[in-house]
Amino acid sequence: MNIQQLLTQLETTHQATPAGIEYLLANEAEQDLLFAAAERVRRNYVGNSVQLRAVIEFSNYCKCRCVYCGINFGNDKLPKFRLTKEQILSAADSAAKAGYKTFVLQSGEDESYTKEYLAEIIAEITQKYGDTAITLSVGERPYSHYEAWFKAGAKRFLLKHEIGNAELYKKLHHGDLLSDRLQAARNLMQIGYQTGSGILIGLPEQTLADIAADILFLQNYNFNMISIGVFISGPGTPLAGHPNGDVGLTKRAMALARLLCPKALIPATSALLSLLPSPEQAMDCGANVLMQKAEPANYENLYALYPRKSDELSIAERRAKVTTMLAALGRTVSETQGNYGEELK
Repeated sequence: MNIQQLLTQLETTHQATPAGIEYLLANEAEQDLLFAAAERVRRNYVGNSVQLRAVIEFSNYCKCRCVYCGINFGNDKLPKFRLTKEQILSAADSAAKAGYKTFVLQSGEDESYTKEYLAEIIAEITQKYGDTAITLSVGERPYSHYEAWFKAGAKRFLLKHEIGNAELYKKLHHGDLLSDRLQAARNLMQIGYQTGSGILIGLPEQTLADIAADILFLQNYNFNMISIGVFISGPGTPLAGHPNGDVGLTKRAMALARLLCPKALIPATSALLSLLPSPEQAMDCGANVLMQKAEPANYENLYALYPRKSDELSIAERRAKVTTMLAALGRTVSETQGNYGEELK
């Protein structure tokens, strides 16, 4: 298979066969050509600016038992926390003062934050910071909850499915069904959310065919936001000690997501950044979003989806640091909310 012909086809048509995607996923030797193509498409469709998101992780309680996740219900070694409304609003205030235009409210699937309570928090943030956008990442909830939060001011929702192989999904999610996850995503789209999904690279039993199918699924569903994460083994999970996902394969999957979904908002995920020697190495394969933790410092290490350490910087200091890093790459920090389909900045 001729890689140059395949990449030219991807750049011009944004279409590929499962076999073509598998070939590029497996082709480590020529991955620089793939990354370069993804970067050309990224520049042409979404420009050189990078969207920074302030992530407020407000609860590590979760009813789910996903075997790869550090905050799964069965991990009784992890100290639990829930932020109050006042703490969430304070974190949002710090992020707004630092210049962030998007707040991501993220938690485990914690139903103690009721439809009404979370709507109240969203409404207060919306009223106080009208020039910012709110993204939610709180898992599967009833349609009426999603509708109430949309009306309160949240206009984006990230609901990753992690793997599209239905049998493997059920196995990794302690019996939960992929069909339920996808129905929740369809509900979000129907309500009007800019909707995101994503996959993990390196899960047990996952094949290149699975990854290729997932990338095509993300394209066919026309998700606005696409997250390609890398599995990191964590203590307190059934997969403790399992090998981490492959960084190179993760970056190749990101690049393919950019080629197939040229307008998508694609982050260099925090998990990927934690496995790389420098953050610059995550920004050469099509990414145009970075997430920055914004919850109070004493809770940062407790939202342990995977092992990670706090850098002990404030949200403003993190923004300054990443701005300097991006400038060295010839890229800028966007001053907009970073909506899907936004004009180049």
